[in-house]
Amino acid sequence: APAEPAAAGQTAPPTERATAGQPGTPTSSPPHDAPPPAAAKDDWHDLLKALRPNGMAAALLRHSLLLSRGDAEWRFLLDEAHAALLSTPREAAVRDAVRSHTGRPTAVAFELGAPTAETPARREERERSERQAAAEAALHGDALVQALVRRFDGRVEAVRPAPAGP
Repeated sequence: APAEPAAAGQTAPPTERATAGQPGTPTSSPPHDAPPPAAAKDDWHDLLKALRPNGMAAALLRHSLLLSRGDAEWRFLLDEAHAALLSTPREAAVRDAVRSHTGRPTAVAFELGAPTAETPARREERERSERQAAAEAALHGDALVQALVRRFDGRVEAVRPAPAGP
């Protein structure tokens, strides 16, 4: 029997979740730092772009990891620090985005937890920090910039990296 979708707005504790065929039966969640089979096959970060969610549904998904992806249900782990993003309308918007992507009705379920793998939001922040550090290193390591600073008794007040490419 197919698993019952979670009631809108409800989440399972991070260490418990329903098992297919046995709704509400607590089981141990797999470790959230290992990629689930669906995420290993399809990179969640790229799949999120393909879903093209809008507004707050996009924010909800950016702070989530894809735990599993099946024909009937997609399961997500929402970073518990962003639990306030979870609501019935946002779950419905995610369900609509998944339906648009797959072409079939698909349930979605969210668990709250502390992902140790990189969510799309964490990846974006890390990449932004890396671009900033690279821009600062390039500027401070540029001989011409350093010569100008010395010659005019100047200082570098701000460094902004070029926008990330598409």
